[in-house]
Amino acid sequence: MFSGASFELDPVNVKWKTTQKEHPGKNATSKDIELQSTIGRITLRKSYWTSYANEVLEGVCTQIHLDSKPTPAPNDVRFRCIIYMDAKSDLTLPHFIEDETTWAASHWLPLRAGGKQLDFYYLEKQKWLVFDAPPGIAIEEFRKLTGAARMLLSYLLGVRFDERSCELALSLDLKTVYEAWWYPGRKRVASGYCPIPSSWGHWASAKLQISIPQSMRCLDDVVLSTLWGNLLTWPALSVPIEYLLMFPSAPVEMRGAMLSVALESLTSSITEKVKIPTPKPLGVSIWKNYRQILIDYLEAAFKNSLVKRMIHSLEEHGGAWEVSTKKILTNRINDLNKPTNRAKLTAPFHHYGIPTTEQDEKAIGTRNDFLHRGRLLNEKARMENDSWRDVYYTEMRIYTLTNRLLLAALEYEGPMINWGETQLGTGEFQYLYHSKK
Repeated sequence: MFSGASFELDPVNVKWKTTQKEHPGKNATSKDIELQSTIGRITLRKSYWTSYANEVLEGVCTQIHLDSKPTPAPNDVRFRCIIYMDAKSDLTLPHFIEDETTWAASHWLPLRAGGKQLDFYYLEKQKWLVFDAPPGIAIEEFRKLTGAARMLLSYLLGVRFDERSCELALSLDLKTVYEAWWYPGRKRVASGYCPIPSSWGHWASAKLQISIPQSMRCLDDVVLSTLWGNLLTWPALSVPIEYLLMFPSAPVEMRGAMLSVALESLTSSITEKVKIPTPKPLGVSIWKNYRQILIDYLEAAFKNSLVKRMIHSLEEHGGAWEVSTKKILTNRINDLNKPTNRAKLTAPFHHYGIPTTEQDEKAIGTRNDFLHRGRLLNEKARMENDSWRDVYYTEMRIYTLTNRLLLAALEYEGPMINWGETQLGTGEFQYLYHSKK
């Protein structure tokens, strides 16, 4: 329907505009639009129109893809990802660079793992975050590397780096664009919650309060490279990270549930990967005898004439009830000696040598209240003026515990923010030093 029409594109905001004499109806909805230009083929992925007035049709899409010329072999191309920040970030990376040929000035964080390097820059003047990869990395691997880096940095800094972005396939001298992909992203969300002191102010406060190795820097690239490499090899950890990123913006009644699910998914992933034994209520020999007593009792009950009459009556209304019910009850008996949720949630802490206090154990035990009741307090307690404080400090204790366990799994060593012990309204954060096992 757009044959012969000219388009205006706003790739940074992933928008388009064209002249259209007739009202488009649904004809321009959720379709790919291919355009020919002097710089190559342009594809508007899943485009749809948003407004139509005075024969001008405007729309958006999920991606703008420019295919300028055939992309050469991986060794002759390098990929770059640019994130367009809506506001200036207070992000300060450990290395400072001045380069008159490319960037006027930038803060630099090199990430190295498995023989791969990803360079992360922050350009204050342009308000850009930039990921650069060396030659020899294909686009699929580049997206995997940058995806893990973006998630990790979002988690550590408490700011989701999901804003408008662009991926570029460039020549080795960075002067020729072979391909480009623009994405709309979503508005920046800064929660203020982060697991480690990630700003110079936080870092300075932590150094005054706890002992930190003199050689360690804020957002140390050696430390962060270890976390990045481990996240790449353990992608299942992205699930609890996603919950930890989501909880601050969740409704008040859902925050504790989000954190409880984050902790539960994390402990499940660790237990499965590391094969952590979880203690059961009864020992093997005792449970074997106890289970047999219950199974024998069940068998005897089904042979009882009264039970038979009950079964016969129920069968008339629903079919072969005896076999299915017996199987259900047998399965329930077999599950009686499963580890408790508290045991499953605390076992990984013991594995990594993370000490837990009585208050920590109590906070972990609130999982059922948050998940199944949707709240921690009963109705009477919720009516008290300061009752929300108890809930808040319980949530912050779960948040800190989950951070400690997650960072232990990623092999982090360094200072952490102890949100569970940080008092509201004081402006004075509490810190702890997390050591590797």
